[in-house]
Amino acid sequence: MRWYFAIDEAGGLGETGALARLMVLSARAIGGLEPVLLYHGSPTSFTEWMQRHGVRVIPVRPRFLDMFTQAQAAGTFGPYSIGHWLRLEIPDIEREHDFVLYTDCDIIFLRRFDLSMLRPKVFAAAPEMLP
Repeated sequence: MRWYFAIDEAGGLGETGALARLMVLSARAIGGLEPVLLYHGSPTSFTEWMQRHGVRVIPVRPRFLDMFTQAQAAGTFGPYSIGHWLRLEIPDIEREHDFVLYTDCDIIFLRRFDLSMLRPKVFAAAPEMLP
């Protein structure tokens, strides 16, 4: 199964990047996933590590980057969260598969799983925390 995750340059060089490395190692250990990293920023030791471990790294310029930059200048948007929004680019990037897996970078794969029978009619995203 094709598996996407996303991060920006600052995240890759920080704690989130360390978590992403652990996640990739755990994915490699269970097998069955084709890892794809959506990445915003310049190539770094983080992207080199990902490529050495079989991750396809796709450079992405978020479609909302200009709005993010303006919001950062206004103090209403933190620069640390650009990578979070890269997931919105998956429908424009993915052309081979009808269904793919997306995860955040702070997970660990414990065992192999099969999602082939899971075909939702409706998909929704909700906030992590309720107000």
